Amino acid sequence: NKIMYNSPGNGSLEDAVKVVFPKDVSGKMIELRYSTQDISIHGLIGDATCSRSDKSKQVFFVNKRLVFNPTLSKAFSDGYKNILELYRHPVGVVFVTVDPSEVDVNIHPAKREIKFLNQTMAFRALRTSIQNSLNFTNESTETASNDMVDNVPTNNTNDYQKHTLFSTTNNYSVTIGKNPTGA
Repeated sequence: NKIMYNSPGNGSLEDAVKVVFPKDVSGKMIELRYSTQDISIHGLIGDATCSRSDKSKQVFFVNKRLVFNPTLSKAFSDGYKNILELYRHPVGVVFVTVDPSEVDVNIHPAKREIKFLNQTMAFRALRTSIQNSLNFTNESTETASNDMVDNVPTNNTNDYQKHTLFSTTNNYSVTIGKNPTGA
C-alpha cells in the first residue's frame, strides 16, 4: 500500500488536520466546543473566510465513527448562514458524542450513514456550536487587534486565533495507507 497521509501522531487534532487538509484550509481553522447533558461536540472548523465550492472537506464522526449524515451537513451549513457567499460550503472536522441508543446505525450496510433518533436536537446543537465558535472568534479577533497582549503576534490576527483557540486533550492521529515503520 502507498502512504497517502501520515500525521505526527502526537495527539493533536490540529496537526492531523494539517496533514489531510490543504494549507489554505488548515491555517484558518478554529476550535469547536459545545456540550449539554445530551450531546457533546468538538472539532475544528474553518473560519468565516474559509470555504469550498463543494462539501468534500466536511468530515463528521459520531461516537468515534466516520459517518455521513444529512442532518449534520445541513446544520453545518446553517451555522455559517449569512457568512459565506452563495454556493460556498464550510469546511471542518466535527466529532459528535451522544448516547449510542440515540443513534440508528442500521441505515447503511457499511454503517457509514447514521440517523439520530432526535434529529432536531443534533441539528440545533451543531448549528449553535458553530455560531458560538464563529462569534467568539470574531470577538477575539477584534480584541486581539485592539488590545495586543504579550506574546501575541501584532502583525497576524490569524496566528493569535490559531494559538489561543486550539487546545484538546483527545488523542488524534491520522495515518492512511501502509504504516511507514512497517508495523
